Amino acid sequence: MSNGNDNIDVVTVPKTGKSGIYEDHSLFEICYKKLSNSWNNFKNSMFEETNGHKMFNTPYNSAISANVNASGVSHVVAAPNGIKSTKDKYRDTESFETFTSESCCSIETPIARRRQTIITAWQLTSMVLCLIFFLFSISIPLFWFISIPYMTYFLLDKTPANGGVVKRYSPWLRSFGWWKEYCDYFPIRLHKTADLKPTFDVKHPKVDLYYRLRLWPTNYSIKIKKWLTFSQSYEKIGPKYIFGYHPHGVGALGAFGVFATEGCGWSEKFPGIPTSLMTLVTQFQVPYYRDYLLGFGITSVSKKNALKVLKNNHSICIVVGGAMESLLSEVQKSDLVLKRRKGFIKLAINTGDTCLVPTFAFGETNIYNILQTKEGSFMRKLQLWLKENWGFTIPFFYARSVFNYDFGILPFRAPINVVIGSPIYVKEQNLNPTPEIVEHYQNLYIEELKKLYYENRDKYGYGDVELNIVD
Repeated sequence: MSNGNDNIDVVTVPKTGKSGIYEDHSLFEICYKKLSNSWNNFKNSMFEETNGHKMFNTPYNSAISANVNASGVSHVVAAPNGIKSTKDKYRDTESFETFTSESCCSIETPIARRRQTIITAWQLTSMVLCLIFFLFSISIPLFWFISIPYMTYFLLDKTPANGGVVKRYSPWLRSFGWWKEYCDYFPIRLHKTADLKPTFDVKHPKVDLYYRLRLWPTNYSIKIKKWLTFSQSYEKIGPKYIFGYHPHGVGALGAFGVFATEGCGWSEKFPGIPTSLMTLVTQFQVPYYRDYLLGFGITSVSKKNALKVLKNNHSICIVVGGAMESLLSEVQKSDLVLKRRKGFIKLAINTGDTCLVPTFAFGETNIYNILQTKEGSFMRKLQLWLKENWGFTIPFFYARSVFNYDFGILPFRAPINVVIGSPIYVKEQNLNPTPEIVEHYQNLYIEELKKLYYENRDKYGYGDVELNIVD
């Protein structure tokens, strides 16, 4: 009923109990209680008791038994049915509460960690946010003065496919302060095992060009520095590089932190080697997002584009295993798709004066819980259909979100150690290499990758994990 003395709607609800009296509650209070009860019922249905502790009730976790030691840290062991579980030592204990009843983030979480979480969430959702902004801008006439010129440029500009990324490569965007926090979230760390000769002599710039703008009608003027590429600013003194990144994992998030930003200090450890991370061309079909990627030096992974980037003396990083390797991803596993991947080897031979450099990311597959699909199942067929028809596919995965540790697309805080191997120099340019030449360099690459893996696996928690090249 409505109270005539104020504007608040009040409903009369019978109070539970033996007294039988009635009590007035606000509509907001009743809705809040109903939502609270619904959430509690949902939470109880999603969790199950195991040895006095609650586990997230999924097909993955229902097969896992948990024990707790005196310090309260959950130790997860393999279940009888053979499903392998995740061990605590691979992930940050604060975020590894997926298996415990403490499912929500604490209000006492330090501000620095909250910033890291928000920045990582931004990076993972930036494509969707750019798409939403684009739809918003074209649906409101007030913003057409932005959207119409941009769409004209978007349809005519071919930068992602013609090597033009070398002109869009922005050291300022790559060095932006919050990418250090993105890398600290996991954390992602870069390790070098050999010195790489710089491609450009960054210590001695050739030239800096400026525009002088007069502030008319006064005699004052300002200087504006002209945007120059590395080739225009610095002298070439060394080879180019093709970095092969392994494994793919769910989204190669370590590759973004190392090769697309300065969050791990790429230019400090490898000065004079500007590198473009290569990804699927479909990502450059999203308005605004394409320009966001180009600023990091990220470009499409087509052969034509890669050759043009290399001819401009920029190095490239290719996640060699691609979509098929992502389907093989499992926690604390090292299964690679490499034997049939010869395109990046041919790129080095076609350009000449190029080094092949194997790179392994220990921990890339540990940042998500990955649900494997059976061969021949409907879900597996769906994944393969996406790959064949759309050029990409992803495994079924989950981890945490911004406010809880139970479920979401935000990765766990698991360390990713990216180790850069020794270069394999391809001196002579050969536009039509024989299969024997390609196989020779591929064998050298695989040998160097295995050497890199086995020399470093004990340092980064992979001591009992074998490197398995499946295809």
